[in-house]
Amino acid sequence: MSAKLYITWLTNMNTWYSAGELQGRLAYALMSIYAPCPKKFQQYIQYDLEPVLYGNMICGICIMIFGRKAMALIRIFYRVVFAVGGTFMFCEASLVYFRWIRDSFPDKSIEPICLGYFGGRVFMVHLLAYLYHVDTRTLMPGYLRPKYDMRYEYMYHTY
Repeated sequence: MSAKLYITWLTNMNTWYSAGELQGRLAYALMSIYAPCPKKFQQYIQYDLEPVLYGNMICGICIMIFGRKAMALIRIFYRVVFAVGGTFMFCEASLVYFRWIRDSFPDKSIEPICLGYFGGRVFMVHLLAYLYHVDTRTLMPGYLRPKYDMRYEYMYHTY
């Protein structure tokens, strides 16, 4: 493969990873609003969005985990298994929380939506903190580590 073709391929892959990451974050944010109170939204749109949002959430977060430059040290098969397994664990844990909110507040309208959105943000911050932790602890030649971020470091700080 020529150098120019390789650089083009890397640029396209980075764009694909960025688009997948954005897709996962957006689908997760929408799911955190929709899943705790789906009947409220189905009154207006007459369609169940959960399968669509769930699929986009799975694909996007899987790409977010798989596409990390720090994960390039892992062989491709194990990286795929780790990304898919981690994505399903993260998304299913989130959906268990959203369904718990749905069952705990059956007749409310705004409380489940607010709790779902807030809980979804907390889940996503912890996922991003874990990915930051992986990125900053990776020892790979030519790899530029992200800048030191105190907010994420405190999540892994032990006394």
